[in-house]
Amino acid sequence: MRSWILPSIFGVSWIEWLGLPVPGEAALVSAGVVEGRHVAGVLLVIATAAVAAASAGMVSYWIGARLGRDLVVRPGRGQDWRVRQLGRGERFYARYGRLAVFVTPGWLSGISAMRWRTFVLFNAIAAVVWAASYAGLAALLGPTVEEAAGDWSFIALGGVGALILASLLWRRRGRAPGAAADHG
Repeated sequence: MRSWILPSIFGVSWIEWLGLPVPGEAALVSAGVVEGRHVAGVLLVIATAAVAAASAGMVSYWIGARLGRDLVVRPGRGQDWRVRQLGRGERFYARYGRLAVFVTPGWLSGISAMRWRTFVLFNAIAAVVWAASYAGLAALLGPTVEEAAGDWSFIALGGVGALILASLLWRRRGRAPGAAADHG
């Protein structure tokens, strides 16, 4: 196990589950591939990411519950729209809250007044599923894909580059003077 992997995974996972846009999935896939040959290493990556994600989810919920509602209902421009959206969110969480925890940031659960106990349980389950699916699948498939790709990865990269270049040239051709279609 490389000494930087677990702290990096913890930090990136925590920040992502707080609700900020960072490449948490990419980090888990990378760590899963790197540690893919060592079961204990993969399990440590999964456990680290799950603990980080679950704890950040709870902090995010708290921020939404304590600060988010006041921001949403405060007087000012767009208040009526924000309050209507809050009502929609509360109805959504009342109906689908357990599933919503899997696909929404914790602060939305807090703003929508989801029950704390329900959130904690399903947030923990979602964190484990998230960490295990990305790191676990990468560990299982990563070495296989890497071995199967071999030299073909360079050919595939060249093919993607050729497609991008062709697409750009095709677009440019459509914008060239005199290239407009005659609609007469």
